Formats: sequence, structure tokens, C-alpha cells
Amino acid sequence: MKRIFKIIGLILLFSLVSYPGMGAEAEEGAVRVMELVNTPTARLYPRGEYGISLKIYDEGSLLFRFVLSLTDYVMLGVPLDIRHFIGKRAMEVELPPVIWAKIRLTKKGGGWPMAIGYDPIDYGEEGDKRVRGLYLACTKPIRLGNLHVEWHFGANADLREFEHRGVCVFGGMDLSINPYLLFYSEVDGISFKSGKSSVLSLGIRYLSLERFEADIGLRFVGDTTDRFVSFRYSHPLF
Repeated sequence: MKRIFKIIGLILLFSLVSYPGMGAEAEEGAVRVMELVNTPTARLYPRGEYGISLKIYDEGSLLFRFVLSLTDYVMLGVPLDIRHFIGKRAMEVELPPVIWAKIRLTKKGGGWPMAIGYDPIDYGEEGDKRVRGLYLACTKPIRLGNLHVEWHFGANADLREFEHRGVCVFGGMDLSINPYLLFYSEVDGISFKSGKSSVLSLGIRYLSLERFEADIGLRFVGDTTDRFVSFRYSHPLF
């Protein structure tokens, strides 16, 4: 663990030295954060843009997702979660896929974006079902000198487990230190009803050519630490 934090510190130091300022390009890159690890933000892709993502997480599981912004205010997608795709355990796939959706509630370009959405994916561990379900997400940009910081927070409820879990809250932040590198963290699954522990996640995102993103990070669930790697590609379709 100490080695991981030393590597993160070296990357941060190198980035600050090699890129002294943030311009308009960095601002644009910073606001394209659609989600952190598992928690959503209030951001959407521009109208006509699609995105394809792949996340590799605990025990060789894969999460695919295709999304498309129909307008500047409505984004739809289809996720496919394949548990234990790599390894000796029996593979699990939830079929048929359920529609993923995000709808912007505030005017585009506003200082405090808000969005509602629905995410059918189970982000829990083995035997710990944690479906996002319906959610409300808010994003607040902040400038700290040459750094661009965004705070994200919201609440969600899985209607199928509402009696047991009630409403959960989540929060996180991302820090753009240059147009190509972003650090982020989140706390997810804060429930005042079920008594289950929340999940802390930390990650680094590399943005290349404004269209490709690669993430590495850690999730801390109770006494368990999970690693994940994810990739995203986006491009205008119409």
C-alpha cells in the first residue's frame, strides 16, 4: 500500500512541474467527468456524442457500457455486467440488459449542474447487493489557483430494496492538475438504515487526445481492498 501512495505522489509532483498552468483546454477536459468510480456526476456528454466504457474489477469481472447523448439534456445507455469473466468461478450475467439513463435538470453551462438518472448495475460485493437505482446528482466546480476542483454529491434509492436500505447518499471530488491527469475520490453507499459500511474509492484518470480515458484505482470495502482498471472512449455520432 505504501508503494502505491509513493507512486501516486511522484506522478502528482511530475505533473505539477511539467505543466505549470491550466488554460481553456483544461477547463473543457475537467468538466467531462461523467462519473467517478461508481458514483455519478451531474455531467452529460454533448448532444450527439456516444461513449463506450469497459471496467475490469474484482475477481475478473467486466462491466461494459454504451451511452449516447440524444440531446444536451438526455443521455441513455445500456450496461452489461459480467461477473467472474476471468477465472475458475462460474460466470454470471444479468440478462436482459436494463436501460441506463441520465437527465439534466439545470441549464447547460450553469454554475451548479444537477441531474437525475437511473442505474441498474449492482455495485456491491459478493452477497452484498448495492444497486444504484434512481438517483439525484449535483456537481459544484471550484477554482483553486491553477487547479480545477469539482465536488459531487447526491442521493440514490433502489426501489426493490427500499424497505431494507432506504435512501443512500454519496459524495466525491475530482482534481484536474493538467489537461491530461485527474485525481478523484468518492464515498458511496452511506445508509442510515441498513447499517452496512460505506465504500471509499481512490483513482487516477489519464485523458488522451480528448477522447480516450484510462483509470486505475482502489476500493476499500470494510477490511477488503479491491483494485480496478477502466477505459472509456467517446466520439460525436451526429
